[in-house]
Amino acid sequence: MDMYQALRSRLLTGDGMAALVSNRVDWDLRPAGKPLPAITLQVITDPDEQTYEGPQVLRSTLVQMDIWAIDRATTVAIKKTALPAILPAVRMDGIRFEQSFVNDSQDTTETATVSSIGTSTVFRTRVDLRVWSAPIT
Repeated sequence: MDMYQALRSRLLTGDGMAALVSNRVDWDLRPAGKPLPAITLQVITDPDEQTYEGPQVLRSTLVQMDIWAIDRATTVAIKKTALPAILPAVRMDGIRFEQSFVNDSQDTTETATVSSIGTSTVFRTRVDLRVWSAPIT
């Protein structure tokens, strides 16, 4: 399993996440027609660090996590549940995650069409995460 799949798995298996978002954690785009609340993940930077001895195994990836819901209280609840699932150091699915960090967080709203309710205000919380990871060898 790669870091992307393992990071998604961490979120989905976090305490209480299934009750909040079911399996609606996706990379890059929120699929059309999927109900809210949901989470999307997107890699912002993933530099291929080098040393004099070759590629750096431990990677520092900036991941944007967007939390989508039809009310602010739900985005707050998901954020409070997601961060303990994603920040601590852990080994899982062939990946060694070191302690990750929140770089920034911002709340916004937008008008969007949501399959279950039509056009509505959608609340979004963006959380920028510095994720440190390496394959377990």
